[in-house]
Amino acid sequence: MYTKHMQTITASVEQLLRESPWLTEALGEGIVNLSALARILKPSLEKQHLRSFTDGAVIMALKRVQAGLPTKRARLRVSQTVQSLTVRSNIVQYAFQNSPTLMKAQEKLLQRAHDDEDACVFFARGTFDTGIIVNESLEDLLQKVTVGEKLIKSFRGLSYIMTTELAQKKVFQASPGTPKATCRRVLGGVCAG
Repeated sequence: MYTKHMQTITASVEQLLRESPWLTEALGEGIVNLSALARILKPSLEKQHLRSFTDGAVIMALKRVQAGLPTKRARLRVSQTVQSLTVRSNIVQYAFQNSPTLMKAQEKLLQRAHDDEDACVFFARGTFDTGIIVNESLEDLLQKVTVGEKLIKSFRGLSYIMTTELAQKKVFQASPGTPKATCRRVLGGVCAG
């Protein structure tokens, strides 16, 4: 219970706003009446902190939160630089312990997947392990070429998003942990793959 007393009113306001992305966006655009919002949030804040607050204290907390939110102009700049968005679903990710033979397995995978137009293959090598991301149609091939390698973990039913920027070369932004349902929700039901 002491943690609630130690939490600042601004942190509590941020927490309440995280529950409503639309309200957060409207606050960032400056189209919210802070006094009215403060009166709405005040009872929840007082219940959380077990003490009373003035409307002015809540308004100041809202202003602090608002100052840290991206403006409409900043979001517009980002959206104008993105030329296209590609979403792939039915992706699997395997993590293997690094070994002297793993690079050869990766070579075999690339050679065999080379002629497949829909092939999706990504490698990420770390100090101790290597992540291999492929579409589900290549999963059997991946399992065949990595026989004898130590599998650490695998994930199925993943999606990734790739953006192409106008002024720069292609930039890959992977989020392999994003479930397909979230991807569909974000893109309004559209999930390629």
